Amino acid sequence: MSASNYKRIIIGGLLSVLPLVYFFPFDPSPMIEIDRKLPRYEMLDEEGKKAYIQDFLNGKQTLIYFGYLNCKTFCLGSIAKLKEILEIKRNFQLIFISLDPENDKPSRLKTLFEKSESRAILLRGSSQTYSLVVALDLGMKLSKNIDSEEIEHQDSLIWVSPDNSIKGIFPEFQNSYNKNPKKFIEFLNKMDEGDEQ
Repeated sequence: MSASNYKRIIIGGLLSVLPLVYFFPFDPSPMIEIDRKLPRYEMLDEEGKKAYIQDFLNGKQTLIYFGYLNCKTFCLGSIAKLKEILEIKRNFQLIFISLDPENDKPSRLKTLFEKSESRAILLRGSSQTYSLVVALDLGMKLSKNIDSEEIEHQDSLIWVSPDNSIKGIFPEFQNSYNKNPKKFIEFLNKMDEGDEQ
């Protein structure tokens, strides 16, 4: 066979595969599944008392978000999306773990979550360093910008089931949610139903 025949075969093969890619789009899961128990981290609750994250699971599906309320990147946008999820998924709660425990106050978080206040809990580490270590240990990518003092962190969400097991992590939470909020909720429903069986 000549070189031109090989080119025709290759081009013909590619042209026959392209419609399949269009009609059967690859739609990866927004969550990376993880099967491990949530380690015991001592935190400060809303009243400044020492407690463990597990003390707040309350038999509910729990979403854990690491951020801080003065974040200039995506924390406030993600909080808005988390509020939407809490409105739809009544059996879920949010634990917001502050990466800036010296400045994030429970009263401000409560203001942000007025309608779902009882299902949004603010926990803080004993110091910013401790909060950053906990976040890193749970797989968050973050760093502190020395010049601006800003905490550059991944917009990730961790799902913990009532039995204290980490179900998975949404590494790009806001992007996954923004692509198709309805589909994101359907994914939560499907995974949640799997927990009940």
